[in-house]
Amino acid sequence: MKNHENKDKEDELPLKESILMIQDFLKYLFLRWYLLIPAIFIGGYLGYYYNKDKPVMYNASTTFVLENTRSTVSGVAAILGVGGTSTGQGLFEGESLFELYRSRKLIQEVLLSPLPSDSSQLLVQRLVRINEDLTERVENNSRVSKFLEDTDNLLLPSQQSLRFRDSIMNVFVRHVRGKYLNIEKLNKEANIIVVEIESEDEEFSKAFNDKIVKDVNALYIQMKSGKTSENVAILEHKVDSVRALLSSAIYSAAITKDNTPNLNPTRQSQREAPLQQSRLVLESNRAMLVELQRNLETAKIAMSRESPLIEVLDEATYPLDKKLPNIRLWMFVGAFLAFIIVVGAILLFYSYRMIMRS
Repeated sequence: MKNHENKDKEDELPLKESILMIQDFLKYLFLRWYLLIPAIFIGGYLGYYYNKDKPVMYNASTTFVLENTRSTVSGVAAILGVGGTSTGQGLFEGESLFELYRSRKLIQEVLLSPLPSDSSQLLVQRLVRINEDLTERVENNSRVSKFLEDTDNLLLPSQQSLRFRDSIMNVFVRHVRGKYLNIEKLNKEANIIVVEIESEDEEFSKAFNDKIVKDVNALYIQMKSGKTSENVAILEHKVDSVRALLSSAIYSAAITKDNTPNLNPTRQSQREAPLQQSRLVLESNRAMLVELQRNLETAKIAMSRESPLIEVLDEATYPLDKKLPNIRLWMFVGAFLAFIIVVGAILLFYSYRMIMRS
């Protein structure tokens, strides 16, 4: 029994010592208020100074629904190679579509497109003007600055300057991809996707957002229905060719009659042979045209079934949403971090003093 009581007392001693040590440290910390208060003010000022010159950011956002269709097409369409059964996940579903939006090629094409309000100015040239870091880097390099001023250098570079153009564009592409572009999927089941561009310039944000959504979605549809669209184009070309031959055969029959007016009954072969030949060509072309038109309609149905449905729910409109720098939040963060740093330093000094005493 006594051993049990002694053990309880031994357990209470470390707890009591810990409480006394904490109280002693808090008293020690409170007496160092002359270090804590200036640190809090300095941290708050640093948070303010860090954000006071940050620009207003303009957010352009487009929300759309992506639905991949799956169907089975048979008959003539299957013979033509425009049908089949599609199963499993579609091309570019999920994260793969995000990577398509982040691809260097597509971002570069958008940056090299003109501004809607000024066709003489490219988006990449506007980007350099609105971003202070890029402006400073370009101005410090006279060769890059001179190259960017000439639109022809960017759009139609020579073989010698192509490598230099691409190296410059790679910097801008990485900047846009890392700081301006954001793609999210809001609803996995419904495939609701949001594409956002947030930059220092309202016109740049909207123009870039509109262009990249248009280009990526068009490329997506083209690649999803590429084979069937090629077959439709081939069939349309054949229909036009046969229709032209049919018109030619009709005119040929009429011309044959016109060339033999008041024909001698004993010379009927001069009219009937060419006329029958024209009618034969006419009938065969008519039958071919009917069959081709039937196949064309079948191919168009197959293409409509294979093409994904992209329905825009919300698109960027003026005025764009503004994102102001949250100076108060950063002042609080700066003050809090400064307080933690000073408390940590005081704790280290207090621990060192206690060790030296023992």
